[in-house]
Parts: sequence; C-alpha cells; structure tokens
Amino acid sequence: MNISKSEHYVLDALWAESPLTVGQIVERVQSIAEWHENTIKTLLLRLVSKKAVRRQRNGKRYFYEPLVSRETVVSTETEGLLSRFFGGDMPALIAHFADQQKLSRRDIEELEKLLKRLKKDAR
Repeated sequence: MNISKSEHYVLDALWAESPLTVGQIVERVQSIAEWHENTIKTLLLRLVSKKAVRRQRNGKRYFYEPLVSRETVVSTETEGLLSRFFGGDMPALIAHFADQQKLSRRDIEELEKLLKRLKKDAR
C-alpha cells in the first residue's frame, strides 16, 4: 500500500485517536498543516479507497478509523526505500548514512548493540 506524505498527516491523526469525524480530522490536521478543509477531505477519501481507513455511519455522521497500523505503514515504506534506492541491500543503506555523516556516536552504539543481538539470535 502506497501512502503519500500528505496522507500520513491524516493517518497520524487517526492513529493518535479514533474513531473521528471529518470535522475532528480536519481540526487535527489543520493544527499542523495549513491545508484547506477540502484538501483534507480528499486525502481522507483516498485513504478510504485504498482501504487504509474505514468509514462508518453513525446517525447523520461518518466516523473514520485506520485499518492499517503505523507499524505496517512504516514497514512497507522502509522496504520500499530499501528496494528503490539500495536494491534491497541493508548494508548499503547504513553505509550511505555513515558516509553522509548522518550517524551520531549514539546511533553507532545502538547499531552495535543491534548487531550483537542479531548475531546472538542467529546462532
């Protein structure tokens, strides 16, 4: 499932709290992005059509809730990034960040701990 950066704003609102009405979603998204109400409604409808969000009628109002978890979207997006830019090669991704000096000393320590744990689990 391909979720655009703009659609993430809507999902973030729903992941924080749901179900929400359109008005509540608009209010939350507008607090972080200066978008017109119709733009937010369009993004919401796209997410419904992608089956990332469910819309349920309750009386005269519709309520929306996410059908996909943040973890699922993060995993899909991460795999897409890794595949598109690094041919699925994780060491190349890490090397890129290291070469661009995007890794702090703390990042390196965390990676070392992770590698140690992965080596232990692989035995």
